[in-house]
Amino acid sequence: MGAGSLPTREAKDTGYKVGDISYWPPMGSLVILYSQNGEVFEQQPIGHTDDDISFFANMGTTPIIFEKSEV
Repeated sequence: MGAGSLPTREAKDTGYKVGDISYWPPMGSLVILYSQNGEVFEQQPIGHTDDDISFFANMGTTPIIFEKSEV
């Protein structure tokens, strides 16, 4: 991915809740918001999880691969 990779018609500067999943247009990045610091930034909301994702706080920079699951 990269900047401009996804449509951003609904992107806006906004706050977030822990568990929100968003596309960050300036860097073309998928972000999983696992802690709250009160930041407001441009984002395109994608989804939300109610699961405990606090483990992300201790991961540092870690490559993550998404693969299609065959059900």
